[in-house]
Amino acid sequence: FEFTAENGEKRGECSYEVEVIGAKLPETELRNTNWMHYDCIAQTHGVKPFTKKYYEVFESYLKRYTESGFNMLLTPLFTPPLDTRVGSERMTAQLVKVKFDGGRYAFDFKELKKFIRFVLKRGIKYIEFSHLFTQWGGEFCPKIMATVDGEEKRIFGWDVASDDPKYVAFLDAFLPALCDMIDEMKIRDICYFHLTDEPNDRHLPTYEKCRAAVKKHIGDMPVMDAKLLYRTKRRSSLPHRWQSVSDLQSLKMRSTFSAILTLVC
Repeated sequence: FEFTAENGEKRGECSYEVEVIGAKLPETELRNTNWMHYDCIAQTHGVKPFTKKYYEVFESYLKRYTESGFNMLLTPLFTPPLDTRVGSERMTAQLVKVKFDGGRYAFDFKELKKFIRFVLKRGIKYIEFSHLFTQWGGEFCPKIMATVDGEEKRIFGWDVASDDPKYVAFLDAFLPALCDMIDEMKIRDICYFHLTDEPNDRHLPTYEKCRAAVKKHIGDMPVMDAKLLYRTKRRSSLPHRWQSVSDLQSLKMRSTFSAILTLVC
């Protein structure tokens, strides 16, 4: 390699040799993920999410994804509430069909099961379900579309608090149905849940309420979330968390956790 200045003048050079070993590493036990934004794929290629044309495009992304060593995949139950300005919304990328009629919820998991089968056949080993509460603390609900009395409309979003009784009632209906689907597919041991992305210590009371609303239904299936900072000793509600590499040195109580996972953004 040669190093040159902006004017083209040579400033230095170096060389090295690489020996390629004819060996293949064993399959990793690590859960390695890199979140996909399914709405971005749809917008970039001009296809509607989760249609036949979409899957044709998505397959090429998934192939490169698994070839790069990723084996866990963010799976959009509802439009993932990530990188979304407060009060705005992203293109709908929702696999679960919701119907609300006569005061009762009904759920169609056909598209979700199709998606999971599709990715498991193509190298994915672990499923991480999209966040059930908004980013940066879980104070609000994700965007959820439903058919209400025959009309498709948004029933939850930034305008509904995460502890609103209507959303709690929704989770009380949805999560048991989702768990039944998980057991039907026999994938309980590869499923992970998210609550809210990047909460900090200020959000811990809200996080605890969100976790309680979810854990009573999902049992021992793990919950994991990326946490911005870890300063408090109150940690009972955060058994599995992703910690920023830049903040690992501040994690003074590492020995109290069953596992420490690192997040690189």
